[in-house]
Amino acid sequence: MALTAVLGIMIVVSTGCSKPEPPAESTDPVIVQGKALFATMQCSNCHGDGGQGGRAPNLTAIHKSADEIAATIRTGIPDKMPQYGTKQKPEEIAAVAKYVASLQTP
Repeated sequence: MALTAVLGIMIVVSTGCSKPEPPAESTDPVIVQGKALFATMQCSNCHGDGGQGGRAPNLTAIHKSADEIAATIRTGIPDKMPQYGTKQKPEEIAAVAKYVASLQTP
């Protein structure tokens, strides 16, 4: 009986510690474009590849809509993030925002 209890605890502990699976690679053309722009706009320099954070916030945990993300990309954050509203086309900003929104974990 003690062996059964130990095995049960080991199963619970091992399943509770597993990392969540990364999201599947999107085939949505707007998200694919947004991912490419995320790299070319050098977002990954601060937010890390895949948006997991680095010198700037972890974008997988921000829980914002694509519209809210697009607004931040357009206007930037004073002394923290450049604005891209005059540097990128609106549809490019929308694509990056949709890509970032797709990275968010529940």
